[in-house]
Amino acid sequence: MKGGTTGRAGGKRHRPPQAKPHDPQRARPFLDSSFLPSSFTLSLSAPMPYDPNFPPTNAELTSPAFRDQFQGLKTLIDAIPSITNAQVDSITTLNPGDPATVGVSITGGVLHFTFGIPQGAEGAQGSDGPQGPAFGNAVVDSVTTVPPGSPASVGTWFDGTDVHFTFELPQGDPGEQGPAGEVSQGDLENAINYQTSNNTNAVSTIGTYVSDPPTQGEVQAIVDKLDELINALRR
Repeated sequence: MKGGTTGRAGGKRHRPPQAKPHDPQRARPFLDSSFLPSSFTLSLSAPMPYDPNFPPTNAELTSPAFRDQFQGLKTLIDAIPSITNAQVDSITTLNPGDPATVGVSITGGVLHFTFGIPQGAEGAQGSDGPQGPAFGNAVVDSVTTVPPGSPASVGTWFDGTDVHFTFELPQGDPGEQGPAGEVSQGDLENAINYQTSNNTNAVSTIGTYVSDPPTQGEVQAIVDKLDELINALRR
């Protein structure tokens, strides 16, 4: 072969096919309406859902099948809710040796977590610590009464010399009304001597007839008797 223009096969020379001149009358679009019937309607079928087993082994690979798979996969991705926040709803302590657990849920774009964490096994006894500093006194700084039903509490702190305490003690509930108490002789005598009037038996009655109009002597007699009564009532 020379120049790549002719070849020899079976003793004959072959010429490459010559390009034909462009004929506008022969050129037609890929889809010409003249080839379609008057009632032709172009319809597109809904894409098939995503199939994780596609394609099967040795299957023919065609564009529509792959297009359906991509569109089905996109539909699954679009259906994934968007996450705007995350929060931990609860943390539960499990028994030692239990497996840890975690729960996840999505509500309204919020990612919710619940955790179950096993408690650690009890450790070995530690060694004795060093001798603590000596203290001189125990000092109660305050004792506060808190409402009934409140828990009692105590606080302590060490200033390097003294141990200080603060107490909060709940007030007790009101008790039942007790029985009436008895009056002692001394209480009775004090009540008579200092809380009542003196005996007025020694003051006689006036026994005077008052004229109309009364005279000065009659009025004076009444005033004198009143003074006598007042003085008798005093202790």
